[in-house]
Amino acid sequence: MDDLFFPRPLPYYEEVELDNGRRIAVITVGQECCKPYVVRANDREIAYIRIGSVCRPATREQLLMLGSASGFVHSEIMPVHRTSFDSLDLARLDNYLKDILKDTDVPASRTAWISRLKALGLMLDGVGEEAVCTIAGLVLFGIKPRRYLKQAGIRLMFFNAEDKIYQAQIDKVLDGPLVGRFQVGPLGNSLIDAGVIEKTLEMIEPYITREPNEIDDNFRREKVWLYPFEAIRELLVNALVHRDWTRFVDIEIVGYLDRMEITSPGALPNSMTVEKMLAGQRSARNHILVVRCFVTMVMLMRGVWAFA
Repeated sequence: MDDLFFPRPLPYYEEVELDNGRRIAVITVGQECCKPYVVRANDREIAYIRIGSVCRPATREQLLMLGSASGFVHSEIMPVHRTSFDSLDLARLDNYLKDILKDTDVPASRTAWISRLKALGLMLDGVGEEAVCTIAGLVLFGIKPRRYLKQAGIRLMFFNAEDKIYQAQIDKVLDGPLVGRFQVGPLGNSLIDAGVIEKTLEMIEPYITREPNEIDDNFRREKVWLYPFEAIRELLVNALVHRDWTRFVDIEIVGYLDRMEITSPGALPNSMTVEKMLAGQRSARNHILVVRCFVTMVMLMRGVWAFA
């Protein structure tokens, strides 16, 4: 019987004695982490998903979500079809290698660049002869990521009310590479081409700050942040880095009179729970974004962003 299922589940077996002396067997299959599980029959493997009281074969999108949740599928390294090396911002890539990674061997040709980007997990071989971008490569360095990956944007909505109303103060979807391009020199770092993170922070700033009516002793109106700037920046970065790229919706930042909400698509990854997080466990969904590329960029950004 266990050959009908793959991977093999680890059920818990126990026997319970009833009041009339009869014994029944109870088999419990827990919430396993090796999803998706499949049923093998007639030389086929079919994964089912429970919807209400009905079990149905999982769709392709549902299989991707199950694989991503289990940690077996890292969606950030999936290919983005119709992309190529020309879909990436070469100036940002050059800035990344030279100034962030301190790489003294920057590629000098298209072929060398593609080879290096494959090694970094930012490109891979496509169906045809030409290499394509991975999700990580496109969202980090793509010129117009939403042209090829619709869920790569950030939607901003702010309302002058405590709930959503018909007319928003702003309703806009931002597109572009996640991080900016920086000039690094002996006198410090300066932002010369903003990415989506910087553009988002700049665009929401009028809605989460207030200026007093009075001026201070220096004849200035000191801007007051409704929320700590560092906290907003950290939440935005986490929403981008840890989102589930198999879900075809944008990150949403919605502001109201009494609160602001940031929604990052996807549940907690790899069987992670809030209790495990509080205990100190860490489990990154997108390793390339977190480890190889994104942390370094954010650290540099913190040193030059004007609002900080």
